[in-house]
Amino acid sequence: MQTSASTRAQASPVRDGFVRRTVTPSTPPQVSYSLTALGEGITEPLQALSDWIRDHAGDILTAQAVYERETA
Repeated sequence: MQTSASTRAQASPVRDGFVRRTVTPSTPPQVSYSLTALGEGITEPLQALSDWIRDHAGDILTAQAVYERETA
C-alpha cells in the first residue's frame, strides 16, 4: 500500500498529538482534521513568532541578501 506525500506530511502533527485525524467511512472516504488541546496550546506562541517575523521581515531579507553576496 502506497502512502501519498500529502498523507505523510500530515502524519507528523497527528503523530505528535497536535492534530486529530478523523476518517468517516463513506464513498469516497472523508478525512477531517482538527486541533487537539496540545495543538490549541501552540497557536499563541506560533502567532507570536509569525508577528515577529512580519515585524522583522526587512531585516531578514537584508541579512539574506548580504549572505548571498558574501557567499557567491
